[in-house]
Amino acid sequence: MKIIGILRGLTFIFLLGFTSILGTVFFLTPLLPLVVLHPKTARFFMDIFIVIWKLYCSAVYELVFQTKVVITGEPGCPEDSYLIIMNHRTRFDWLYVFSYQIRYGSVWRYTISLKNALKSIPGVGWAMQLAGYIFLQRKWEEDKKLISNGIRYLNLVNFKPQVLLFPEGTDFTPSTKSRSDKFAEQHGLPKYEYVLHPRTTGFAFFVQQMRKENLLDYIIDLTVGYPQNIAQNELDILIGNFPREIHFHVEKHYLKDLPTEKEELEEWCKTRIKSVLIKISYRLRCGCVNNERMEEGGSKIKRDGDGHQRQERKQD
Repeated sequence: MKIIGILRGLTFIFLLGFTSILGTVFFLTPLLPLVVLHPKTARFFMDIFIVIWKLYCSAVYELVFQTKVVITGEPGCPEDSYLIIMNHRTRFDWLYVFSYQIRYGSVWRYTISLKNALKSIPGVGWAMQLAGYIFLQRKWEEDKKLISNGIRYLNLVNFKPQVLLFPEGTDFTPSTKSRSDKFAEQHGLPKYEYVLHPRTTGFAFFVQQMRKENLLDYIIDLTVGYPQNIAQNELDILIGNFPREIHFHVEKHYLKDLPTEKEELEEWCKTRIKSVLIKISYRLRCGCVNNERMEEGGSKIKRDGDGHQRQERKQD
């Protein structure tokens, strides 16, 4: 079984890595002159190839590797522009959000804020740069400019984005939890079990900049969980330790309900992290999402106790 797992992992890495390099070199790079000559046209044609690759990626892990996707809550509208905030459980959360976007968001509009180091990954990193993703360096004065320029560019090319941001800044591991706990001790804050203390400055600035450019209709609050198998990093993928299930719970926060001042937005973000902690703790205790037990079977749409849609999908 271990050999089969490694073969599965190598196959997954090859399928995604090879196609990303091929697509970047032969389809995206030739369009670079258009970025200068006509940015909107360049964005349109690049996004066609990028969307195809996103659909391909989700098909690989859902259809080929039989990953089940469960979605509950109140999803956003594909036509809207919003900020997606999510707990950062693994290094591959951004990839699995493709599944949510395909069903309820827009794969075309989906863009991501990531660590600066990721843009150097051959193939995938190159494509992310050409896709207009926002790469942060963990130095606030520089990141402030990167965020501002990134949002302004999206507005310039008439692109209504659905931006994924991880307020925690990094994925949840023993070492990052230790640093988060140390931060909590230094500032008299509670220690969290399943999430990290958020980096609220970046979140508040994202909200303010998207508002400034008229690119924020609301905030989508995603909570992700992996009940069976957690692919924490590249090694887990290499040995074939793919998640058997991915659970998303969605909450929508309307613009009229959000504060406008920086300090108030930062407090809102801290409160949101506590809410995520409660949801994750509840799921771990009862083995359910929201107020319903998990059910096996094919694709279903249900409504929870609040009347929100719930989708379960299991590939045959």
